[in-house]
Amino acid sequence: MTSSSSNHAFLLLLFVAAASGALTGPPPLNGYGGDANQVSVSGLSSGGFMAVQLHVGFSKTFMGVGVVAGGPYYCAQANLMFALTECMVSPVGINIDWLIQVTKNTALTLTIDATSNMAKDKVYLYTGTNDGTVVPGVMDHLNTYYNAFVDSSGIKMISSMPSGHAFITDNYGNECTVASKAPYISNCDYNQAYEILDHIYGPGLIKPDSSMIAGGEFLEFDQTEYQPAFGTASLDDVGYVYVPTGCMSSTGCRVHVSLHGCKQGRKFLDNEYAMHTGYNEVAELNNIIVIYPQATTSLSNGNGCWDWWGYTGLDYACKLADQMKAVKAMVDRVLS
Repeated sequence: MTSSSSNHAFLLLLFVAAASGALTGPPPLNGYGGDANQVSVSGLSSGGFMAVQLHVGFSKTFMGVGVVAGGPYYCAQANLMFALTECMVSPVGINIDWLIQVTKNTALTLTIDATSNMAKDKVYLYTGTNDGTVVPGVMDHLNTYYNAFVDSSGIKMISSMPSGHAFITDNYGNECTVASKAPYISNCDYNQAYEILDHIYGPGLIKPDSSMIAGGEFLEFDQTEYQPAFGTASLDDVGYVYVPTGCMSSTGCRVHVSLHGCKQGRKFLDNEYAMHTGYNEVAELNNIIVIYPQATTSLSNGNGCWDWWGYTGLDYACKLADQMKAVKAMVDRVLS
């Protein structure tokens, strides 16, 4: 066979493969008719900081938030050095009154929603006593921050467990007191996913036992449609979503967004964070659709973190930011 014939044959094979779907990625995220009044978000570490940004920025959309080892809105002030010091290990340098005022001022520009939307929201906060990555004092400042905007009866702060820098489960991960080690999930005989969702949507959600396996659909979806036309937002091409059995053919399910931390996205752990943090089992029993957006690495983001210090641009913490817009668009799709 000539070289030209070989090229033609190869191109034909590519065409056939593409036509059969063999070269395509996962399908788009589906619409499930979710309840627009019951949307919440949570995250660990960079995902915790991002969860705060989403909750504050889109407070008309998110009625509850869970933050594990995160910190106050705009803590880093678009400065990596601030992020690595004041916002992680030296919280004495955090001027919380200034951050509260910055939030109020930013709301006046309409680049974040009105802070009044947060008044009756549910806020779950967690810090482990053995966390040396984002020390407990940072979360203390976040507690103070939220008390400026949210009725104190809606805020739950857990700060006495001897865990390290990790999401906490009752059946999976490292030993509870491990300070910081992949996959940054620790077994402390505490179902944190349940506690977050029960505080936001309860009390009274059905709690799974530690041996339950979720029986709904765990799906990959195409994230490329949420990426900016130019540049990079450090978004992976693939995201995950868990759809409970009770939400496959009926509308009105609650919607929760769960954000991984640094070195926990698909590039580092595949789907381990989404499959083993416990959200799917709680979601299955309580008809909650869970979206797991995936960040990835880029030149300015080697650990695949969510942007809470400005590596994607100075508008990283408001509704104009690419990552913020992307997650909001995913929520809107599930609600449709």
